[in-house]
Amino acid sequence: MEDARKTRLEHVEEFGKELSVRHLERLREPLDLQACLEIAYAENYDVKRAALNRMLAELDKEAALANFYPRINVTADLFTWSHQNKMGNTFTQDKTYRDFDINATMPIIMPSVWLMYANKKLGISIAALTEHYIHQRMVMDVTIAYYNCLRAEDNIAMLETQVDAAKSQSERIGGLAREGMAAAWQSEQADYQHKARVTELAIARRNFVTNKAILMQMMGVSPMNDITFLRSDDSFELADESVDKLVFTALATHPSLSIADHQIIVNENNVRSAITAFIPTLSAFATMTFTSDSLAAFNKNIYGGFRAAWDLFSGFGDKARYKTAKGYKYLAELDRESIFISIMLEVIRAQNTLKNACESYDLAQAAYSSTKSKYVEYAAKQKEGMVTVNDMLDAQADMDRAQAVLSSSKYQRHIALATLQMAMGTIGGEWLEAVERQKTTD
Repeated sequence: MEDARKTRLEHVEEFGKELSVRHLERLREPLDLQACLEIAYAENYDVKRAALNRMLAELDKEAALANFYPRINVTADLFTWSHQNKMGNTFTQDKTYRDFDINATMPIIMPSVWLMYANKKLGISIAALTEHYIHQRMVMDVTIAYYNCLRAEDNIAMLETQVDAAKSQSERIGGLAREGMAAAWQSEQADYQHKARVTELAIARRNFVTNKAILMQMMGVSPMNDITFLRSDDSFELADESVDKLVFTALATHPSLSIADHQIIVNENNVRSAITAFIPTLSAFATMTFTSDSLAAFNKNIYGGFRAAWDLFSGFGDKARYKTAKGYKYLAELDRESIFISIMLEVIRAQNTLKNACESYDLAQAAYSSTKSKYVEYAAKQKEGMVTVNDMLDAQADMDRAQAVLSSSKYQRHIALATLQMAMGTIGGEWLEAVERQKTTD
């Protein structure tokens, strides 16, 4: 128990040091989305596991290929008798002698071996498709986390401005209240709005730290590090494409459907493999023997031939395995149909969510513009006594809420677009294809 604890503590110390310096130089520079994706592609643990699973699938294929090669076994025996064997008065064997045997077997007709090898080759394709799908998932997760960080950072800047404005307003109305020109409750209301913004700002700063930690975890670096963001052009254009075209693209390119297609072929091969249980198998064999027994008629000998095997009856096991294989094939077909329909639904849902996000952003812009104009007018009129303090504070609160909604909805369009691209199986685009191609070349 103590050794396990010591090992755990050593790993904490060693891995903690390694994690703290991973991509440290690059993290010191402001990061845009592209830089975050590049680091994540190199360090994300799901990406690393997918690459390892693909390598294991290739090794499984190599192991299956070995079933086509001849199998050669070498045996050596040393015999020593306490009494030398004899028949009557004639010795039949030396008291001590050595035997050597070399056996070679080569499969000729074994359909199950071919089908097993075919499935292992399909396993490589499935692993490659799964790896690509995980890369796409990584791109979506990092993209969402990145824009959540930008939204949290913008929220802090917005709240800092609101805190300063609310503080100035609270101090001014507090002065009016002390001079009897405003009610005490109006001063308390202004003070409450200031405190509320201060609290929201503290929460926003903690939220920003959390969002950065989430992003760094997805990038495979220490969440204890600190990063800054390089702002780029956040312009957004929504392509006006019909849902039919989007669904067709998704069904033609989504990797999960390709995986389902491969899985059906695997199960078809399993059905064929179950059928081979009723088919004879044929193999060739050859054996070379050598003995040091001086009394043997031939101390060297070679023999060989062909061996056929046919399992005429093994209970109902073969029949049950055949029915089971057909059942799994039908199950794989049902899974593909279910994925087919699910992709259609996800594309429709994601497209509508994207449209909602764009329209909500336009609406938030209009709401903020109108509430800001109202507050500016009310603030000016309140100083002249034409508007009550209460109405002016309400206008300020409405403007602050509208600004918060606008800040939140700004990046929701980018997140919704990433979700739609993920549903269609096109996220990452040319960049992801280029880095995957480069990785394969390397």
